[in-house]
Amino acid sequence: MNADIYPYQTDHFCIAFEFQSEGPNGQIRKIVQYDEINQLKDGTPVLAISFGDWDEEKQDFNELKVSNNADTMKVLYTIAATIKEVTESMNVAVFGQGSTSARNRLYQMAISMQLTQIEKDFNVFGLTAFEWECFKKGSSYKAFFFTRK
Repeated sequence: MNADIYPYQTDHFCIAFEFQSEGPNGQIRKIVQYDEINQLKDGTPVLAISFGDWDEEKQDFNELKVSNNADTMKVLYTIAATIKEVTESMNVAVFGQGSTSARNRLYQMAISMQLTQIEKDFNVFGLTAFEWECFKKGSSYKAFFFTRK
């Protein structure tokens, strides 16, 4: 993906990432985390991606907070870069789902906009009401799944 992204840091295992969103609301610390939730039939681990704004008081990140920092696409491109890094460093599949239906629609639109580019490196699947299928623009999905080609 040839997109402008924020510089980010990762832990030694490439499963937690951090970067700073910059915009009219100042600098906002963003966290991206990957947690193993399952395995494919061939034993490949499935990692769930989650992300949000750091909450200093709770010492955890908040997936529901809306930061309105006028940098949505740059944040999403940065998160996509972490997916690429995780799947380059380990043989894993990545599962993603919006924390709200509005966010899920946003992620679906972002995937649709970059689908040709994404499909150069990944197989992309969407969860319909009944089953997983190859991601198709214009379809509505409840969740997303990425595997490396």
